[in-house]
Amino acid sequence: MALRTNSPIVLGIARRLNTYRFSLAFEEPIEPVGSASNEEDVVALMTQIFARVQYHISQNPEQWVLLQPVWPTAADEGH
Repeated sequence: MALRTNSPIVLGIARRLNTYRFSLAFEEPIEPVGSASNEEDVVALMTQIFARVQYHISQNPEQWVLLQPVWPTAADEGH
């Protein structure tokens, strides 16, 4: 969508400080370059986004929450 509308992407990070307090930070905008119809442009933009997310996860891995399964279960594999 950002490539289609030429809209910057702003990544926001919320870090838990204690039971009732959080720190909120926003990254510098990522300016989309190229076209949504060009797969290389889409991959380049997603790579930039994932690199920033990866950095923040590596700084506080205990605060990362995965909201959907990533690894297959035995049921998924037909066992």
